[in-house]
Amino acid sequence: MNTQHASAFQRRRALLRLLGAGGLLWPLAGCGPGTGGGFPAGGEPRVSGSPAAQQALLALYGQVRDAGENTVVVYGAAVDAEWEALWLDFQADFPGMRVVYMHVSPTQVMPRIDAEARAGNRQGDLMMQPVNVMPLIARHGYFEAFSPATAEGLDAQYRDAGAFVHYPFCKVFGLAYNTRLVREEELPTRFDDVLQPRWHERFSYVKPVTAVGTTDVAFAVLLRQGALDRARLERLHRAGLFTGPDAGVTYVSQGRLALNLWSYLAVVARQRELGAPVAIRFVPDFSLNVPFGFGVIGGAPHPLAARLLKSWLFSPRGQAALASKACMLGTMPDAPSPPFYPQAAAERARFHPRPPPEALLRELDTQRAMLRDVFHRPRSL
Repeated sequence: MNTQHASAFQRRRALLRLLGAGGLLWPLAGCGPGTGGGFPAGGEPRVSGSPAAQQALLALYGQVRDAGENTVVVYGAAVDAEWEALWLDFQADFPGMRVVYMHVSPTQVMPRIDAEARAGNRQGDLMMQPVNVMPLIARHGYFEAFSPATAEGLDAQYRDAGAFVHYPFCKVFGLAYNTRLVREEELPTRFDDVLQPRWHERFSYVKPVTAVGTTDVAFAVLLRQGALDRARLERLHRAGLFTGPDAGVTYVSQGRLALNLWSYLAVVARQRELGAPVAIRFVPDFSLNVPFGFGVIGGAPHPLAARLLKSWLFSPRGQAALASKACMLGTMPDAPSPPFYPQAAAERARFHPRPPPEALLRELDTQRAMLRDVFHRPRSL
């Protein structure tokens, strides 16, 4: 564990509580959209990256100011509290900017933007959704092509061929456990380990083929690697319990369960901050990095501001903020690790490779019927 990194994370959380982290913190960002009144006189941006990338960010910020686009509306697939500190860093780097975040679940994304198009009232600027959703949206022609200059060097698996979607970070998942109930040396390290009698009904995971696609992605990776088959999935269904992403970690923290499979790092970090006896370890079969993509919505009311935020996420300052403020793992080369995540490249290499978005989507399509058949029926003990 990187204790210095963890301490900084805790200090940042304490500051957010003092600021009132339950809201969107809009007053910190200035005036309303399109007025230009939110840009302070002489406000100096802070940029990072190669000289060319810095120049591109400065030029884009100048265009944003000239157009008066001091607001960027983000449609995202997670609750707003996860992102407030990240948006604050962006707003600090570009004075006068304001991020307005709206939680739109993956199942609601396309109906919402279709309704906006029919009404001729496009409201969102930038879309943020997971790897199992973004390619579907892109195929419907909802995004404009835009390649951030800051994304130079981004691995090809984190961008689509048409430059409509780029993936600046992965949500990180590992194996959460109650430190009072389980010693670290007792932890399962492979999928078959958790099927042993000692763990029966002592662990939980998110039900697959629901609005939360974490387990679907995990299964797709493990099936590809040959670590899983249908027989093992059926045994998992008999042995474990279903919980939501937050509830599973909470139950472990309370001692009601010993393990939570594919636990979301940010939730574990919040529980640890509260003093709960929960820890997270990253072992191959229960570690997962789910890429999240960003696309500028075609016909957006603030397209320049959307490009600026998307570009900043790939810059060194944006990648560092993703790790320290949101517990995310950036996708750019040399991106820093989030708290509690392995720092050494050799240790990371033990994990399953991150799934290419398009290949993963095809695999999820073929597996969904089988997963529904296994998990959407009563458990047989």
